[in-house]
Amino acid sequence: MSGTAKVALGAMVQTVEIEGILLTNDFNNFGSPQSYPGGGYFATPTNIGKRTRQVFAVVPEAGLTLGYRLTPWMSIVAGYTFLYASDVVRAPQQINRNVNYSSFNLPPAVPSGPQEPTFRFKSSDFWAQGLNVGLAFRF
Repeated sequence: MSGTAKVALGAMVQTVEIEGILLTNDFNNFGSPQSYPGGGYFATPTNIGKRTRQVFAVVPEAGLTLGYRLTPWMSIVAGYTFLYASDVVRAPQQINRNVNYSSFNLPPAVPSGPQEPTFRFKSSDFWAQGLNVGLAFRF
């Protein structure tokens, strides 16, 4: 039997880059599609760009491995590992679904009224688990 425990403390660098292109024929199947390189429905001039920040994060890891000797030269082993990371950014959470449709007749114009979609970092936690099973041979 063996176990490990580790912890990392420090800066978590979060980077989100929003970009897009809209290629549409206005959903009517008439005419040739028009391309608007300044964004799309969720990527508009109000939130396009690359943003980076650093936040304090904790990343602990723990693992346990058990083994049983079947013969003097062969053992069976099984293990479990757990990893956690605080303050990560995930792509789906960064999409602001509040959209101001007032400018969609002339993309990528800046909309009148509230400037949506806007950008703000949305952090969450990440955890992963792992199992391993195997045979160990000694020669």
